[in-house]
Amino acid sequence: MSLINEDTLNKLFASLDDLDNAINNAKKILVAKDSSKSLLDRMDTYSEILSKQRALANTLSEKIKTNEVESISRIVSIISGLSFMLRDDTKEILSSKRFSQALEDVSLDNGKHTFSKEQIC
Repeated sequence: MSLINEDTLNKLFASLDDLDNAINNAKKILVAKDSSKSLLDRMDTYSEILSKQRALANTLSEKIKTNEVESISRIVSIISGLSFMLRDDTKEILSSKRFSQALEDVSLDNGKHTFSKEQIC
């Protein structure tokens, strides 16, 4: 029996899709608000990290099929570590005055929900 079932793996891929949508929406907002290059660069970095997570998730899927427990554990740890990095950096951005100013009069629609500025921050 594998450490991760198919449902959990599907949730991981769905979460990566949601994160991709959030990053793309944030980029659109920042571009529309003519935000600083450093914020836009950070969004590009997030996209690169997400790409690495997606590649790792694909590798994880293969390792689950062959039940390679050590590899599964290592890959899950790496994916989690990258997620924590994104979370911590995002918290820093959301608390910055620059980002708050960029969100003036913004609402965000991710296809499932619409969020106001207050809900985003």
